[in-house]
Amino acid sequence: MEKLKRRAFQGVGNIIRFNWHFYAVAFFIVLVLSFTKKYLPFYMSFIANTAIVFTIITTFISLSVSYYIYDYSDLYTLKWLDFLNIKDNTTIVNINAGFDETSSILQDKFPDKNLIVLDFYDASKHTEISIERARKAYPVFPNTINIRTDNISLQANSVDYIFLILRHMKLEPK
Repeated sequence: MEKLKRRAFQGVGNIIRFNWHFYAVAFFIVLVLSFTKKYLPFYMSFIANTAIVFTIITTFISLSVSYYIYDYSDLYTLKWLDFLNIKDNTTIVNINAGFDETSSILQDKFPDKNLIVLDFYDASKHTEISIERARKAYPVFPNTINIRTDNISLQANSVDYIFLILRHMKLEPK
């Protein structure tokens, strides 16, 4: 399998790409308030300015934290797994919620291990548009097994390591 290489700002880019509707609304709010505040009484203009600043600051903070976690940190190098000293002939399970950026990395990091990828995404229950967009943008890892959260379908003592690597159930900023 081809080694997965992350691009600069890929994490923040994905968040914006999959949640563009939230950023479009924020931009629209800032734009409308910026143009209409001069026609408002002082106290309403003050409220409009406060809403503009609040919208810009919360958006900036959200994207900054996302950059730190998904682009700046070593999260996707998985160096933090080195201390496990995972042996050959080991079975590793990686569980995701519909958007999987880590199974390819795990496969590259542990090529001699048996990697099982489980996905509990259910389009009828998980109706977030961001996950739908992410699934269209990134193909599902080969041989991924769809599961239900109440039935993982693994036999007892059949797995050595289970990973649930940091991901949002929803990618939308709060």
